[in-house]
Amino acid sequence: MVTSAKPGEGKSFTALNIAASIAQNGLGEVLLVDMDAKPKSLSATMSLTDAPGLYNLVANPTLRIEDTLVRTGIGGLSYLPIGSRDVTTSEPGVSRPVSATIERLRRRFAHHFIILDCAPCLSTSDPSTLAALVDQIVMVVEAERTQRSELESSLELLRACPNITLVLNKVRLTNSYTFGAYYYYGSKP
Repeated sequence: MVTSAKPGEGKSFTALNIAASIAQNGLGEVLLVDMDAKPKSLSATMSLTDAPGLYNLVANPTLRIEDTLVRTGIGGLSYLPIGSRDVTTSEPGVSRPVSATIERLRRRFAHHFIILDCAPCLSTSDPSTLAALVDQIVMVVEAERTQRSELESSLELLRACPNITLVLNKVRLTNSYTFGAYYYYGSKP
């Protein structure tokens, strides 16, 4: 699962890049799942807001998963859009049926990397609900914006998953940063 503390930290961008990198490097087949129902979601960026997806699978458990997947131009990478919002129940967020659908995806794609692009931790309870279902969480942290207290609160919400990795995003390098200043023992600088 890829999440962040707040919106706008780059979690969807990170999720997409992780998924594409795994697939392009031949490390395995990847299923990227859009679980963030925000208006400018990954599905909206890909012009797939009306395509059947996760919400449709939740509303209709007899729907074949394969009928909701979108093949991408990257070999080994499939995408599951968020789905049609009009099929959801009045209960927003991750509910028992959504969790059951995630488990269904996990069984069906047991030999795939499944990457969930989830909503931010401090905006919805979705990440904390899903934390117990996932093997690893990537927490995207925006440099010079995310406050320590926000990060600590988010990590506390995700404590059900023992494997959390932090990714520092949007770092601005200035001329004071240098690369190549390292030298090996015995060599002259």
